[in-house]
Parts: sequence; C-alpha cells; structure tokens
Amino acid sequence: MRVFVVPLLLFVGCMPPKRATLEQLAARSSFDLACPPMQMQLYDFGERAKGVAGCGRRLTYVEQCEAGSCAWVIDSPAEIGWTAPPAPTPRPAAPPPGPPPAAPLATAQPGDRDWGF
Repeated sequence: MRVFVVPLLLFVGCMPPKRATLEQLAARSSFDLACPPMQMQLYDFGERAKGVAGCGRRLTYVEQCEAGSCAWVIDSPAEIGWTAPPAPTPRPAAPPPGPPPAAPLATAQPGDRDWGF
C-alpha cells in the first residue's frame, strides 16, 4: 500500500499566511511605547502599515509574514516627545442673514469745535 504525502505537503505550503491582527498590534505597541492601550491612537496607512501614537511617543509598524504567520514589526525609530495635534476648534457661527447694520449717526455738527483729540 502506497501513501502519497507529497501533494498534501504542497497544498499546506501554498496556504496563505495567517494575518496579524489589530489586537496583536495593540499589545505590541503598548509594550514598545510603554503606554496603556486606552491612551494610544491608531493611524491607518494601508492594509499592511499602521502608525501608533501614545504617551508622547509614536511608532510606525508594518505587517511582516514568514513561514505561514504574520506579525507587526517596527518600521521607524520612536519619536519621543511627540504630541498629537490639537483637535480643530469649531468656528463661530456666522451671523444670521439679514439687512446690513445701519451706519452710525454723525455726532459732529457744523460749528462744533475741534478739540484736537
């Protein structure tokens, strides 16, 4: 009785790698930045590139796949002292449409003195 193992090995070798998850990225970046996950922000640079900022630092990660599994790997040096830009302040509401305000009344009359002020 012959057993053919070669096709099975070829099939297993052709399976796509298991993708890295955002949960793995959160755990990894929390460790790398020494920052709790609740204080971090995620920036999406594409399917396989992410940025993480928190606790005054930020890093860029790329998904790297080898031997059937993937992991998030640092792709940039840590930027220390970085702070997120402030949120934009809302603009004041525009005045409601209507007639323009009336011009101020002139207070000077002919014959009044000019006091030089």
